[in-house]
Amino acid sequence: MPTSPRDLSPFKGKPLWEPDDKEWEDIDAIHISSTYKASFRDPRRCSPQKTTNASTLSRFSSTITSLLPFSPARLAAESRLCDEQELRDKLEELDNTYYSDPAGDLHDTVVASTFLSGSRYFRHDQAGRFARAPHVIDLERYFNTEDPLVGAAYPRLCSAVATILSHTNRECLEAFLDPRVAEFVYWREVDRSIAGNILLIRRKGNSVIAGSYRNLGFSLSWTLYVRASFSATGLWYETFASRVAGSSPIINGVPAWDTSIPINASFSFPVPSPFLPPPSSSQSQQSTVPLESSPRKILLASPTLPPQWTQGPKKDNEEENNTINPTDEKFVLYQSRVLARFFLRDIWIRFEGRYECKATWEVDGTVSEVRLRRAVVGFSGDNDDDG
Repeated sequence: MPTSPRDLSPFKGKPLWEPDDKEWEDIDAIHISSTYKASFRDPRRCSPQKTTNASTLSRFSSTITSLLPFSPARLAAESRLCDEQELRDKLEELDNTYYSDPAGDLHDTVVASTFLSGSRYFRHDQAGRFARAPHVIDLERYFNTEDPLVGAAYPRLCSAVATILSHTNRECLEAFLDPRVAEFVYWREVDRSIAGNILLIRRKGNSVIAGSYRNLGFSLSWTLYVRASFSATGLWYETFASRVAGSSPIINGVPAWDTSIPINASFSFPVPSPFLPPPSSSQSQQSTVPLESSPRKILLASPTLPPQWTQGPKKDNEEENNTINPTDEKFVLYQSRVLARFFLRDIWIRFEGRYECKATWEVDGTVSEVRLRRAVVGFSGDNDDDG
């Protein structure tokens, strides 16, 4: 079983210039839920053997340095040992979800070293609250780093959204930020084929849904699904992450974005369908339950309510992941960070490989296409002549 989100990476061992839909096929909520549980290690319950080994190594290092004469060489050796131990401690902290903190943690501090300064759209000077604020990430500095800490750190979803939209054009970015726009939807087809993987960012009011899905015609089949909201000051709060893959029904051509039905859950059409036989007397009451009041799906609009649904037979990993609360702050932060990194990696490998990277965005029913570019908008000297 993988023990960190890096072990899940579909890009591991693959050249940057071969993007395809298979990059996402093994990335879903069940895998990430399992990885989250495996990476949550309470240091108060660490194994005695691990502690003994660490103590033995520390004593051995101290013995070696104590035998050296007091000289610049000894001081340099001691400093090097301290630096190496500090690096190991920080890498352990980044890899252990026990230390994750929605208010700000080491991931945020490390990723902050890759932020681009000077954006006209994303400016946050609130000391101590930068973690929840969106920033534009320098993708080259982030993905081409030789710093092991940067390579192990994961960005926030808010900064991933800000970065992606900053690589589109001014109209698209400003539409997302415009409070007069009731609904904004951005999607990118990873593989432009029927039922190919689609990456989504949707804002309605101050609520945001982000994830990865396939359009099956009658429903959206989600592999990752994260919900967040932002305050009047622009600070983001992740509120929900699906612990298993799920789906959203499409009713009269409109997806029920705020509804996520877990895999293997029972589902009945909220309205009678002329293509289906009438329900039997034993099913009539169940089949006519409105979707909004059905106990067999998760109502994301009320994340504080305990999710309840009727499911079929479950796999072992699904049983295991049922112990995870989909509104648990640490879990939601973990999955949103994994999603954020994949979002950014998706466009970066295409920039690096000089592949065309197109997306579609919609504002209150008006659909436009945009080509994502290496250049970012909203900074001094930007050139946004083409969209």
